Amino acid sequence: MEGYTSFTKQVFEAFVAADRPVPVHMLNLIRLRRLAAYEDGRDATGLEAYQAYSRLSAPVLAELGGRILWRGGFEL
Repeated sequence: MEGYTSFTKQVFEAFVAADRPVPVHMLNLIRLRRLAAYEDGRDATGLEAYQAYSRLSAPVLAELGGRILWRGGFEL
């Protein structure tokens, strides 16, 4: 994914190795596409694709000791 914020392998390794006395909090600000762009051509809205990602990643997050503290929708 070019054009998005991402870690290099070296930056990620340094992040993981850092000794922190407190938990790490992460904020994801996302914008969903109207239609998801899957390489295999399957159809899904951006919301459906993000919901599928959430279902798949939740067990991994929990296994690593993570949890969702807050989730909300965009408000004008």
